[in-house]
Amino acid sequence: MVTQEEYDAADAFMKDSEDPYGKRITQELVPRLRAFLALHTHRPVVVVTSGGTTVPLEKRCVRFIDNFSAGNRGALSTEQFLEAGYAVIHLHRDSAVEPFTQDLPSTSLLGLLRTAFVPADGMQPQQQQQQQQQQEQHTDDQSLPEGGVRCEAPGGRGQGRG
Repeated sequence: MVTQEEYDAADAFMKDSEDPYGKRITQELVPRLRAFLALHTHRPVVVVTSGGTTVPLEKRCVRFIDNFSAGNRGALSTEQFLEAGYAVIHLHRDSAVEPFTQDLPSTSLLGLLRTAFVPADGMQPQQQQQQQQQQEQHTDDQSLPEGGVRCEAPGGRGQGRG
């Protein structure tokens, strides 16, 4: 459990940081996270980081610790926590693997849209298979326990890196 003193120290560090990513977290995400936490006082809450993390080492951020990851374990962990009834805060890089998408073919958004709007009788076998996988995946998403809730918090730094 984090003490109020520890929370205040971390909050002050991020507010004073010259790192624009840290300011974005403070200004945009903290209010969303507080609202999310207020809604889920009756269930366990877990924070999952995915797709690599960047941590500043100083207020005037010249150095930072950075690790690289595609986000597979974070996405899978998020899925499992949701299925177990947890409320999940999923912090991830923009390029990280999203929960419930590992089994989907890696296709561009445009390709997926083209597949979605082609008449069923005009589809090629590969397109039919992709559509079936997407429908099955959507069904899996809908079958989450009623208590499973996820708060998305994508990060901007490291865009394009896995």
